[in-house]
Amino acid sequence: MRWRIHNKITVVFVTVTAVILFGTSLVLNSIFQRYIYQSIEKDLSRKVSLARSFMEKASPDANFGFVADQMSKDLGLRATIIDVNGVVLGDSEFDPEELDELENHLERPEIHEAITRGYGQSRRFSTSTHEDFLYIAASFIRSDRKGFVRLALPLAETNIVAHRINYFLGIAFIPAFFLAVVASYFASLFITKPIKQIAQGAQRIASGNFDERIHISGKDEISDLARVFNQMAEEIQERINEVALGKSQLEAVFSSMTEGVLVLDEHGKIFLMNKALRILLNIVEDPIGKRPLEAIRHPDVQEMITEIQKREVEALSREIEFSTPQRIMHVQTALIRKGEMASGMVLVFHDITELRCLEN
Repeated sequence: MRWRIHNKITVVFVTVTAVILFGTSLVLNSIFQRYIYQSIEKDLSRKVSLARSFMEKASPDANFGFVADQMSKDLGLRATIIDVNGVVLGDSEFDPEELDELENHLERPEIHEAITRGYGQSRRFSTSTHEDFLYIAASFIRSDRKGFVRLALPLAETNIVAHRINYFLGIAFIPAFFLAVVASYFASLFITKPIKQIAQGAQRIASGNFDERIHISGKDEISDLARVFNQMAEEIQERINEVALGKSQLEAVFSSMTEGVLVLDEHGKIFLMNKALRILLNIVEDPIGKRPLEAIRHPDVQEMITEIQKREVEALSREIEFSTPQRIMHVQTALIRKGEMASGMVLVFHDITELRCLEN
């Protein structure tokens, strides 16, 4: 199957568009996810500050399990209260009797950072609930104890938001891609239309219609190419006219000559034979393309041709007597050279029959 150039250009445009849209979607997805994560992180930081203030103002006899549950309900997050030694005092995800089974949290990354900076955060897998969480912890100081309050958001929620973003990006980019395909198709037709005109014009010129001209306006490379084709067609037409004129003049000269003229090509075949020679030797059939022996049927003529070819002399002359019709010819032979190479041969036949009769 032949692929037209506008199809190739369309494929290139569509491929480039698809790559650009795919890359843009990846970049936008990364930017949106980073923005969402930073927004969630900022919101958690604000909420953990509120939770710390709440812990610092809570009554000394407050139940930490109840406090963690209350903060979780108010903030919509998992809340954990940890003492300064890493023991979990309350967790909204666990009942009070389950707290003793939890690991010590002192070496948790967010707690370890909160010890040194007052705030800490980490993004990791929870061994307690077996989920990925974003943790933010803050230290608090009360009159009766020191400790940490920690809020956690399941990252599954951020993944849901990310999937929604991908969904909306797909909804936006799929129609954009199909519009780009349609636009690329028509753009390729517009670009390749003058190229198609040049190709059609060149085919007509190649088939011999040298009057054909390609009309493309503009100042780009394609219009330059059209002008070059037009100039080439004009020059070829001029050369053909010159050759045709020269050929007609040569034929006129040959036709008006009383001497017979025979021209051979580089392969030793008859290229031209004038009317005078045909009359002199009574040749009826068209001799063009034949060997001289086939048309003239005289071994002496062929012998002269062979001799001048082998010796590569410039000229030979000899008297040859023909029996049918009965004539005596003075034949002169000369090589036609093209540079250093022989490209043909010309033989001139002078009828000296009457001259020899007078001499006798």
